[in-house]
This record gives sequence, C-alpha cells and structure tokens, in this order.
Amino acid sequence: MSTVPQKPKPSGVAYLIPVGIWILFSIVAVVLLVMGISRVDDVVDDFARVDSGTSATVDLTSSGGYRIWLEQPGADEGLAPPSTVTVTGPDGQDIQVSPYIGDLTYSLSGRDGTAVYTFDAPSEGEYTITGEIADGSGGTFAIGKDNPLAEAGRGVLLMVVVGTVGFLIALVLFIVLAVKRGKSKRQIREANAAAYPPQGGYPGGGYGPPGGGYGQPAPSYGGQPGYGGPGAGGPTFGAPPPQQQGTPPPAGWSPPPPPS
Repeated sequence: MSTVPQKPKPSGVAYLIPVGIWILFSIVAVVLLVMGISRVDDVVDDFARVDSGTSATVDLTSSGGYRIWLEQPGADEGLAPPSTVTVTGPDGQDIQVSPYIGDLTYSLSGRDGTAVYTFDAPSEGEYTITGEIADGSGGTFAIGKDNPLAEAGRGVLLMVVVGTVGFLIALVLFIVLAVKRGKSKRQIREANAAAYPPQGGYPGGGYGPPGGGYGQPAPSYGGQPGYGGPGAGGPTFGAPPPQQQGTPPPAGWSPPPPPS
C-alpha cells in the first residue's frame, strides 16, 4: 500500500535548479561575447604588415583567400587614396590581385583600415608583397585572412545561441517540476478527502418529520377530520366539545311549565 506524502514533491526548493541552469548558461554566453570582442583586437594585431613604398616577405601559414587592408588615419571613413599592390608566390610566380568589392573597414587598436585588395594563396609559404600609395601620403598595407568584424559577430552569435539553449533547458525543467508538483498536490487532496469524509446530518437519527424534535414524531392535533350525524351542518374537525360538568336530575323529574 503506497503512502501519500504530507508535503508536495518536488519541494519548492527544486525550482532553484532551472534558475541555476539559466544563470550558468547566461554567464557562459557573456564570457563568449567578451572573448569574441577581445578577439577583434587580436585579429588586427596579428596581421602581417608592409609599409607603403617598400617590399617585404610575409609568411602565410595556410592557403586560401586573403585580404589586403590599407591602414592610415581616416581610412575607416572611406578616405583611402588609390594604391597598387603586387604579390609574388614562394615559387616566384606572380599572384593575381583583385580589387576588394564592397565597403569593409575597422578602427581598432589605434589603427584605421579599409579593405582594398584580395588574392588567393595556392599554398602556405613565404610571399613577397610590394605596395605603394599613389599620392605618396604614406600608410601601411596589412595582410590577413580573418575579418575582425566577423569575430565580433561570432561572439554575439555564440552568446545568443548559448543563452537561448540555456533558457529553453531551464524552461522545460521548470515545466516538468511544476507538473509533478501539481500532481502531488492533487494526490494529497484526494487522500485527505478519503481519510476525512464530510459528516452529514446531526446525531440521533437526523431531522424528523416537520414539526417534530430531533428524531421524534410530529405531534398530532385532535382526531381525524370527518362528518357528524344528520343535521350536524357539515363536517366537523377534531374531537367533539367537552360535556358540561354537574349533578344529573333525579328520575321522573320534569322541568316546570313556562309561565302564561
């Protein structure tokens, strides 16, 4: 025979579990956002650089597409002057350089940059890069594969995904706990109702007929209604009127005649 608990289960303290999960996931989401934002500066700092009017060899650690950024004050506002860049591969072959299509800029780590060219490196190795700004204003060409703005966007995306997953897990767990606790409350109410049924009426047989006491018959008034003898003038109800009390007249007595 199963026993019904006196208190609902799970207890109200169990609701702290989904709350704790949501807080934990929220903390992780914020940490990922901060890491993504901090990574933005690291991406810009890790670019290989060649000063305008010079030629330098840079070590590209992987093949694939690269961007060439022109860094000079105001470049992030679209004020970059015309320039030319050439790229020579590890085998001495010239690499095709194409103008960057679009508007992609940054202002990070004390540098203002705008994307001006792209090229595909067929393999990793040392590449010779020569760049020159047409008006001779001076500046630096930065070479890199990563997009600093994409790193910031990745941090925001991870924050949203992790935060949403944590919220959904906490919500589902909260609903499960609420359903189980509600079911436990109903079981307790039903058990209490079965153990203590409501008592009806009063002791002594309950209510008697109308007009009677508790459990007593109702009083009667007179006899049953009926009809008198001939000439009675209709039905009579109750007992006949009582006779006059006194001494009966002697035998042979007759009342005196009335005076003439």
